[in-house]
Amino acid sequence: METKIIQLFSKVVSVENFEFDKEKIVSEVYKIKFRKPPADNQSECLQILEEKIFNDLKKPLMDRFYYFAHNVLKYKKNQEFAITTSWITKTVPGGNSRVHHHRNCMFSGVLYLKTNPKKAKISFWNPHQQGFYLIPSEYNIYNSDNYCFALNEKNLLFFPSEMQHKIETNDTDSDRLSLAFNIIPINKFGEADSSVNIALINDL
Repeated sequence: METKIIQLFSKVVSVENFEFDKEKIVSEVYKIKFRKPPADNQSECLQILEEKIFNDLKKPLMDRFYYFAHNVLKYKKNQEFAITTSWITKTVPGGNSRVHHHRNCMFSGVLYLKTNPKKAKISFWNPHQQGFYLIPSEYNIYNSDNYCFALNEKNLLFFPSEMQHKIETNDTDSDRLSLAFNIIPINKFGEADSSVNIALINDL
């Protein structure tokens, strides 16, 4: 009998190229204010896509997310989503982040604005690590505790917000710049006693 491998309950990460005016956006990033240590790699503004200079990115980014939601995850076409928070991350040479996840949201996105080729490294960590630690002869999606993406400028990433992830160390001599944002479903979704209307809640 042939062995059949079934991947149950997979977490899906989407990576694609996203065209935008990089020079214009990057020049504006250096004009904004960043938070003080220990969070000095994050912009003070957590609604950066509402700022005029960045606002032109919002609809195209959401268009790509809707493609991911409808064509990959197969959510119904009438399901609506909204960006809740958005910010710029500046990872200076030698900088990185702790392992973390994003709360109070469903999906997160990252657009890489400025980086050396294959130097925008973000790793994802498996929260359900096995009790026994064995050394694989070859690492794959079935036996790995973490997976690292080495990305380029204009790469756009979508992933479930509960996934543990980490900005890997910037081992170049220049800043790495990225735009991050969080997304939730809005209006009515779910069914029966698991239904909710986010618009109604916001009016309370």
